[in-house]
Amino acid sequence: MLLIIKLLLIASFLFLAYQDFKDKSFFTFLPFLILILGIVFLFLDQDQSYGLFVLKYNFIFVALLLLIGGLMTAMKHGDFSTVKQAVGMGDVLILFAIIPLFSPTLFRLVFIASAITGILLALIYTRIKHKTDLKIPFAGLLSVIAALLIIIENWTKLSLHEPSIEL
Repeated sequence: MLLIIKLLLIASFLFLAYQDFKDKSFFTFLPFLILILGIVFLFLDQDQSYGLFVLKYNFIFVALLLLIGGLMTAMKHGDFSTVKQAVGMGDVLILFAIIPLFSPTLFRLVFIASAITGILLALIYTRIKHKTDLKIPFAGLLSVIAALLIIIENWTKLSLHEPSIEL
């Protein structure tokens, strides 16, 4: 059962990434599908108390991240309309969708890796194309990294839900 859920998650992530890279948008149902599959995966893989801890901790992390980021952007530019331009709704949806997939430690690492990868790719792209109005497909990057971690989990000692990370 876990293998089927993992395959569905990988397919969903890759489809979302393809759409985000190609069109800078994706079907709205994909993050909700990923969220539902992730919750089922979490509670099949872990006991209920740890599953609830993962959901609560990661939800608080995402909420604080969005709140602080939104406030900082609004203070810098003087209004909240800039926040809507800086962060797409799809990015927010995918952040909430991956909440059940990773332990709190790994969740933070996935977020940081996606952010750094997005910034580096944006810098490279702007240097090559000389464009400054670039929209970074953060949801697509996050989806690719999540799919890769699910694939890697099958061949290593990495556990997406365990508190410690051992390779």
